Amino acid sequence: MEKILKIMLWLLLISGLLYSVIATHIRVFEKGDYIVRYNIPCDPSLKMCFSEITCDELGNNCETTYYSSMQRTESNLARICGSDISTCALAEKCMEGEASCSIKFCNPTEDTCANTTANNE
Repeated sequence: MEKILKIMLWLLLISGLLYSVIATHIRVFEKGDYIVRYNIPCDPSLKMCFSEITCDELGNNCETTYYSSMQRTESNLARICGSDISTCALAEKCMEGEASCSIKFCNPTEDTCANTTANNE
């Protein structure tokens, strides 16, 4: 009897693991049902933007990049832009009715923002 219980327990464990692997594969690779986050350009004169300063190896020729953070599901992004979002202007905007899409601007109470005034909204 004890041997049968061990076999049933192993079968249950293996079938649960197999179900989990298959469900994850379908969700990620077939449906594209996961969130992607990427940075989009931001105008610091209009919105509260994050900023990043990049310099060359010697610390010269520094350039400031202003951005906000965008997030949406991969399936919506692929439907709108295809496989290459680098040339897709629609990747920078939430489409009407797209519930999983959001743009995060810098919050001066939580982040170090590029702007010093809090009324740029």
